[in-house]
Amino acid sequence: PTAWARFVVLTFRCFLLIPSCIIAFHNFYFRQRPDLIKQYALVQASMSGESQMLTIHSVAVGNIRQVTDEIYVLIRVFYPPSHEPGSSTGVRYPTLLTIHGGGFVFGKPRDNDSWNRRFANKHSILVIALDYRKAPKYCHPRPHTDIAALTEAVLKDDSLLIDLDRVAVAGWSAGGNLALG
Repeated sequence: PTAWARFVVLTFRCFLLIPSCIIAFHNFYFRQRPDLIKQYALVQASMSGESQMLTIHSVAVGNIRQVTDEIYVLIRVFYPPSHEPGSSTGVRYPTLLTIHGGGFVFGKPRDNDSWNRRFANKHSILVIALDYRKAPKYCHPRPHTDIAALTEAVLKDDSLLIDLDRVAVAGWSAGGNLALG
């Protein structure tokens, strides 16, 4: 190939890389992070394994460990712009609990961080992203029981400032299925 042809091919390749570089830069520097991440432990109610009921208790975020009878899941909390951390005004926020998709096999709550942040900002509500254990290690009905138990624990957590009269649940794909359960 001639020098001109090599120049054209190289220029074309560079122009193909520019959008990828812009997207990577934007995702790295302008990532929509949650205001708070809380950790909950899912504890099997019966050690015999007969019961599928799970109880949840709060765990300090820095105290992450994996034990055979305890599994930890994280929630990601997005406060509205009007929220003032440490304020004792007693304000409670309408809340949207979101559940990520992924076919019950993959996906994480952080997959929807930018949507959750925009929704919290636009509608001045509290958005909480929930997680659940996934297949193939944890099969049906484990995701449903995880979401039910986690929802109950989140609604009982007074530190999250949830208005219990105004709560909605939404989800993407498999998360939409879990939201209906």
